[in-house]
Amino acid sequence: MRARLEQAVKNHKFAVHGRKPVQISISLGSASFPEDGRTFDALMAVADSRLYDAKAARSGRPPNPAGYQSFTGRRNVPTN
Repeated sequence: MRARLEQAVKNHKFAVHGRKPVQISISLGSASFPEDGRTFDALMAVADSRLYDAKAARSGRPPNPAGYQSFTGRRNVPTN
């Protein structure tokens, strides 16, 4: 579903104030219960990490090796 949404937005031409159509992109991250986490905080951490990995991939940067815990500033977000 994530890939389908990203592609649909990428393929749509958005008109900005009557000017030429512009192309935009979105990045989405997802997480599934219970595979990726059993708490709201854990699921949000995993989804956010995947969001930043998607952005990095689109720009040609490597994903963050610190993973999901890097964005939270908390090193103790349990995923299970």
